[in-house]
Amino acid sequence: MDRGIRFLWSGSHQWSSQVNASLNIRAAGTSQWTQLWSLASDEPTADPFIYRDRSVDISPWKGVNVEFGFPVAGTNGADFAIDDVMTGYFDPTGTAPNDLCANAALLGSVFSVQGVTCYALNDLNPYTSSESSCVDEDLSGPDVFYEIGGGPGDSLHAIVTAEWGAFLYLVDECGSPTCLAGTRTEHGDTAWAISYRLPHQGPFYLVVDGIEGSCGPFQLDCQIIHTATGVIDEGSVPPVNLVIHPNPAGGPISLSAALPDSRSDVLILEIYDIAGKRVLRVTGAAIGREFSCVWDRRDRRGVPVASGVYFARLQVGQQAVVRKFIILR
Repeated sequence: MDRGIRFLWSGSHQWSSQVNASLNIRAAGTSQWTQLWSLASDEPTADPFIYRDRSVDISPWKGVNVEFGFPVAGTNGADFAIDDVMTGYFDPTGTAPNDLCANAALLGSVFSVQGVTCYALNDLNPYTSSESSCVDEDLSGPDVFYEIGGGPGDSLHAIVTAEWGAFLYLVDECGSPTCLAGTRTEHGDTAWAISYRLPHQGPFYLVVDGIEGSCGPFQLDCQIIHTATGVIDEGSVPPVNLVIHPNPAGGPISLSAALPDSRSDVLILEIYDIAGKRVLRVTGAAIGREFSCVWDRRDRRGVPVASGVYFARLQVGQQAVVRKFIILR
């Protein structure tokens, strides 16, 4: 028995001052409609015109042959669209279970998750007027939380992908949090990243947030590279300075590093994809003060890797550094 109807909708209260769209249901062959969903009463006033997912309960109509209608009526309105309508065993759309920091979704060291902020509350706003604020705008939109582990020296790399101006930031606790790092997307952009060296033992919390009137679906990708000796992030000046050129790269990639003086240690170069899968590992002896190699973008089996975000980790003795780069096709 289908207990829900699911559809994608695109529209905006902000640009539709006197228009409304709705989902109605009626028994087949009758004239009386019952409203199940309304743009005006059930959706936030999100501004960009992107498709959002909505599931509505139809279980009270069990055993009835029904018809659905999506009327759009009014004046002074903007475009509205419906797509991918289907019935099935869908739970009604509701508040995200990780709406509160105390209920943050617990994730591992490498993950890729999808979510939506539109039906959450505004529980945290890290913006301050100080120049040291980790975000540059007042974030009074809905937000969702993800708990991660990690310890001192571990390297966190996180990317949010969205089309509605999503912000991503990292805080150290739920009670009176300190915002440690933050970034954002612009409308239509696909990926911005946080690269941060964790200062102490976790837990930490990644938050997807937005300004008032901005919400929507997103994808969050994260990788925590654990090391007993500490991985130095891109904001530091590491004793091993790894340079990747060009970045983004559409062809062969040059990796070079100036090594500390008087080194004669084992050198390990590793390439990881955004999911944390190691695609290449090269070992050798670090003799002298320079290291350089050219990578032809093939994995250890000789297969060309896909386009996307990658991380290069170079370890020399007890020192290591991580650099993010992008491969284009």
